[in-house]
Amino acid sequence: MLKLFSGTANPTLSQKVGDLLGVPLSKAEVTRFGNSEVKVTIQEDVANATCVVIQPTSNPTDTHLMELCFFCDALRRQEAKRVIAVIPYFGYAKQNIQHREGECVSVNVVIRMLESIGFCKSLNF
Repeated sequence: MLKLFSGTANPTLSQKVGDLLGVPLSKAEVTRFGNSEVKVTIQEDVANATCVVIQPTSNPTDTHLMELCFFCDALRRQEAKRVIAVIPYFGYAKQNIQHREGECVSVNVVIRMLESIGFCKSLNF
């Protein structure tokens, strides 16, 4: 069973993808607090489902990235079988090499973070 979720970065894109696939968007609530924190609540039964979250990490990059991470955690806590991120715009992708000694390679950090919280590494079904 496939469940398709939309982050708040581009709900129009998510709806168009759902329409093309013939899959309705699944229900989730994203709450933003006055101190800029965010909370994600899954409002569907996702146990043993493959869940896809569409969320660009465009500006504000860090805000959208954290929301994506919280989607994954919420879905895993509800026992989703597989969680896949579709990231049409991947913030930090341009920071893929170390230009000077002492610099981080930001894209590697973001990828490891996404994998460590439970996003699938590949699309092997």
